[in-house]
Amino acid sequence: MKTIALTLLLLAATQDDPRAIAELRAIGQPAVDALMQWRAAQTLDDAGERRFETAIDQICRQRDCAWSGLYWYTDFDAAKAAAQREHKPILTLRLLGNLDEELSCANSRFFRTILYSNQEISAYLRANFVLHWKSVRPVPVVKIDFGDGRTMTRTLTGNSIHYAVTADGSVIDALPGMYSPRDFLAQLKELRVLADRDPQTRQAYHAARARALPVKAAVADAWTAAPLAYSKMAVEAPVLNTTWFGKRQRVAPAASRRQAGSSGIDEHSKELIRRKRGTDAGLDDVLRSLTQTLAIDTQENETKFHATIHQWLETSPNLESLNRRVYDELFLTPDSDRWLGLNPRDAYTAIDGDGITTSSVVPADTTGRRPSGAPAQSARSHR
Repeated sequence: MKTIALTLLLLAATQDDPRAIAELRAIGQPAVDALMQWRAAQTLDDAGERRFETAIDQICRQRDCAWSGLYWYTDFDAAKAAAQREHKPILTLRLLGNLDEELSCANSRFFRTILYSNQEISAYLRANFVLHWKSVRPVPVVKIDFGDGRTMTRTLTGNSIHYAVTADGSVIDALPGMYSPRDFLAQLKELRVLADRDPQTRQAYHAARARALPVKAAVADAWTAAPLAYSKMAVEAPVLNTTWFGKRQRVAPAASRRQAGSSGIDEHSKELIRRKRGTDAGLDDVLRSLTQTLAIDTQENETKFHATIHQWLETSPNLESLNRRVYDELFLTPDSDRWLGLNPRDAYTAIDGDGITTSSVVPADTTGRRPSGAPAQSARSHR
């Protein structure tokens, strides 16, 4: 595309022209690169900056793309075709919610603000992978109204995982949950080398790396699942601990049990964190705590989750069956539980209908539990 035509498209996109945004999205990563270069040459006021960020988020299909410059496919077949053309493996992210929305699950938000915004990581991803994401299910959102005009909005439960796959869709390896930037980059480099190996070599690699037994999840609930990802637990624990609905408190800070080293959070990511917080107050404490929880996440994900995935990959499962097993057995958020552990059968809330409402198209959960005020016939007919 000629430079003048591309510049006109870029300008139109920043004016919220849907046709220009669609055309730039069809171009892919080169359009994102052109937008980032265009932005670097401009002096924008706050309104212009917001328009630019809105436009590039839509083109990238990633929230905070102005900080990562990464283009993401949402059509897996299109990603595989791009991987064939570019001779690259695919890094496909599975998450709760959508990557281009502010309120995706906590881990995916950490990916955007700490990993993808890291300049060394984003450069490596652009050069070595085709990027794709897919939502596993919507993410639960809780809004707390303090009754005096103050509200707090959070997401609850859920975990995310990056899969490296070949252009034909075969799974190379997976990175479950959150890693420190330094460890994430090291893992990406190992994945890139592994992508060039033949399937038998990859199987031997997984056999050699397998150490831990698979996680046994007899009962999955939000209080059990939350501590599986320490960085997001720091966000979710205060809400879960105060909305326990008769469950014994199970979420306790574990960061103090280990000494964390440097996480590799770069200055670019720190600036994004500062802007999203809207203040410098307490930033050093936030970064110190974050560094500690990232170190714990990295260790736990490698010694527990990743070790189990190495075992599973010895039999070369397909991507979708592996992903189901990860969410069922490792992340403890199985599809069979529509309430993601937040609606235990034996909990009494003293609220009419347990405070639950469902639309007419939403079926009853697999336990048969329904709001006490809901028509029994309706609940039976949707089981």
